[in-house]
Amino acid sequence: MARVFGINGIKPYGIVVGRRAKSGFVRRSRYWQKCWAAKDEAEMIEILRREFQGETLKPVVIPCSDPETIAIDNNLHELEKKHILGSFNHEQGRIPQLMDKFSQVEFVRDNLGLNMAESFIINLADGDIPAGLPFPCLVKPVVSAEGNKSDIRKFDDRDSLREYFDVLREKGYTRILAQRFLDIDYEFCLSGCCGENISYLVSKTLRLWPNVGGTGSMLQIIDDEKIHEAGRNILRKIYNLGYSGLIDFDLFCVKDGNIYVGEINWRDSARVLMCMGTKVYYPLAWYWSVTGHPGKAQNIPLTTKDTSQYGMCEEADIYHVFHADPGFPRMSLREWLKDVRRAGSFAFWYHDDKLPALWGYLFKLVLSPIKQFALKLIGRK
Repeated sequence: MARVFGINGIKPYGIVVGRRAKSGFVRRSRYWQKCWAAKDEAEMIEILRREFQGETLKPVVIPCSDPETIAIDNNLHELEKKHILGSFNHEQGRIPQLMDKFSQVEFVRDNLGLNMAESFIINLADGDIPAGLPFPCLVKPVVSAEGNKSDIRKFDDRDSLREYFDVLREKGYTRILAQRFLDIDYEFCLSGCCGENISYLVSKTLRLWPNVGGTGSMLQIIDDEKIHEAGRNILRKIYNLGYSGLIDFDLFCVKDGNIYVGEINWRDSARVLMCMGTKVYYPLAWYWSVTGHPGKAQNIPLTTKDTSQYGMCEEADIYHVFHADPGFPRMSLREWLKDVRRAGSFAFWYHDDKLPALWGYLFKLVLSPIKQFALKLIGRK
């Protein structure tokens, strides 16, 4: 996100949230005007209150994670006096409600004319599995902020699902969402903005990590006009319903030809990395629309159908070289490097902003494995 604005002459301010906020790779970007570290979302809100009170023009705030989005929307009425924020009809607390995947089923059906997989909420206190739950099924956090994508699992029967409940309870889960496992042809993502300017990218997921329930690690731009038309219609409908902001849809084209919604993220997502190679800067298009300059977006491409555009989250995708799952053979290093050469967008690497990548590679590929190995040795003792 810092790069999207920085390379277009707007150096953003950043608030990096989390336990590695001070030492992580994100703060190493050359494009920040200034950066603060916050240990949690409460401190993030305090920084917004403290640092941006005397501005002549309201600063635009763009959250990049679910916990940040929830905290900002739960303080919407206070913060929007001094900031420009994405929101749903300026209703405080509305976005956290719509993050609930069970609520999204109704929203998608009633407002977008699309389907989501049949869904059930399971209360882990009693562990009762609904009689109508179809198998195979996927289980995932009801709200992304309640858990982690790495906890998503596929199950073929009730017994194996019930065994997993103990694992989830130990991790602090009190409820879980179970959905019908769809026989999909391919997965794709619609990433864009809802505003006076409709700008977006549609990227096909070529690889995930982890292989089941993971996040897209190798992506390719889609040129199918039916998919693009559906994407534009989705963004217009949501804008007309009163939503202004960045948005991200996980979508599935199933083998019967229908499109299903996996989930809606009422914020930007990691697929913003695709902006780098495509030059489709949809966060910038939204920024211009909410600051009174929508016409500036006519100077940049608002979408692309260039299928030669590939993107890679390299620190995740490289695991395909080192690990193999049943049904997912391990890639050769030569094969993987071939994909690196054809990718024009990366999560870490950018030719004019190298330090975040070098910092991130050092931690992800060297320091983190060393730490994990040391912890295993300690555990054996």
